[in-house]
Amino acid sequence: MLFSLGMQGQDVEKNKDTYDSKHLDIGDSLLGSVIVSIYNLPIVLKEENMVDSLSNHTRRLNYRVGYYDSIKKQYSIYVAEDNGMSYYTHFIFYVDAKTLKILNPDGRP
Repeated sequence: MLFSLGMQGQDVEKNKDTYDSKHLDIGDSLLGSVIVSIYNLPIVLKEENMVDSLSNHTRRLNYRVGYYDSIKKQYSIYVAEDNGMSYYTHFIFYVDAKTLKILNPDGRP
């Protein structure tokens, strides 16, 4: 799943695979609150503002649940920028599947 967070107020289908960053509706996902927590981290907000500014307000960061590691019992959440041709990953956060605690708050693997 890919999420983008930003301004509220737009209608979004809850089962849609991608959201542009003008949407805050992340559906009924269990990881939704974790993604909002990641979005509100100072390092992520700073990066979001930088990407927005450098792109003349045309690009924002996307949040994608990358995979579930059944051995370590954790999810990976990628914070990336869609540059029009590919995704550039800015951060990778690991989240404990049971507690939903962010295991690396600096976003560095």
